Amino acid sequence: MKISTATSGMVDMTSLQEGLKIIADAGFEAVDFSMFTHAWNSDLFAKYSDAEFADYFRGIKKYIKDLGMETCQTHAPFPLKVYNPAQDPGMLSCAIRSIYATAHMDSPYVVFHPAIHPAHLVDGDTAEGLQSNVEFFGAMADALRDTGVTVCIENVWHFLPGSDTFVRATCSSAESLCELIDTLNDRYGPHYAACLDTGHALMLGDNCASMVKSLGSRLKVLHVHDNDGTRDMHQAPGKGKINWREFCEALRETGYSGTFNFEADWFWADYRPADTYSKEVLCASCSMVYAIGRSLTSIVDGTFVHR
Repeated sequence: MKISTATSGMVDMTSLQEGLKIIADAGFEAVDFSMFTHAWNSDLFAKYSDAEFADYFRGIKKYIKDLGMETCQTHAPFPLKVYNPAQDPGMLSCAIRSIYATAHMDSPYVVFHPAIHPAHLVDGDTAEGLQSNVEFFGAMADALRDTGVTVCIENVWHFLPGSDTFVRATCSSAESLCELIDTLNDRYGPHYAACLDTGHALMLGDNCASMVKSLGSRLKVLHVHDNDGTRDMHQAPGKGKINWREFCEALRETGYSGTFNFEADWFWADYRPADTYSKEVLCASCSMVYAIGRSLTSIVDGTFVHR
């Protein structure tokens, strides 16, 4: 199983080229390219011509390939629907361009956050929330057919309005995620799948291994990170409360065939202060995440040996 990581964090702390090289030097075989470092109305998404847009992402693809890696998935900007008629059309345009950017990078998957319906901010799953997301993701169907890219919808949480309390949002549970994906695939064709974010699941009290089993063949990509159950900490496995052996055994049991993709970018951020840590420490932290991945994927593959 290939081990990959989100580019956010490392690229943010260094530069696009240097961050990608650090990731490659650590041993990662692939990356989840973080497009959300660009806003939906940035020049890249809102002003570049189609040719300029394609050249930008093909250039990044070549650099990643020259480093010996591939782009296994991308992550679209978010949010891309806020129920504001002045913003939503431009956000949808960004969503569709994110699909084409993914194709330009020869990646099969792009991750999207679901839209959070205003009625859904407090009440959890609602019929309005489901229907709204069917319409939102359905509007991407033509681009998905044109490119062959698959949209992977991520389980998310949301802050209770006016507070620091996080609550369930659209598609936070495996059940609601399955319902949305199945509805979309029945209506528009097999262009939709799931992205399981382990940290988000833990925050909401969900068992990650159980979610893997519930999602089954719908699960195509991962966001692997850990936390203490109270904050979205984006830490490396072992720095929180997730049972990683149980999680990896569930991946093995269900026949998960994607990459083991980390989104543990805040682990690296702990070693960012330039007045305290050398670049060597930052690079070592990246290598540490890769080593954790090698150990965990050996559980998935059934080859784990404690030496």
